[in-house]
Amino acid sequence: MSNQNRFIPGTKWLLVYWQQKDDPVWIGARIPGKFLYTDIVQFNSDDFTINRYDSSGKQIQLDTNEKEKAEQFVLEVKPL
Repeated sequence: MSNQNRFIPGTKWLLVYWQQKDDPVWIGARIPGKFLYTDIVQFNSDDFTINRYDSSGKQIQLDTNEKEKAEQFVLEVKPL
């Protein structure tokens, strides 16, 4: 879970997750549907933390598999 100094310490990301649904206007297109949850990622000097919240704002505890997937996603992002 190392930041590897790729991101500015104190930076926060908000990642929003939702289900997709068929677009009623464009055949074959998908649009955002029901909101699922959001992750707040905060970068520190040498690592980062991930907190997940549901639609009511209640914090969701990540199991090991979910935490690893979220960490992998963040580490694969290439800074501009």
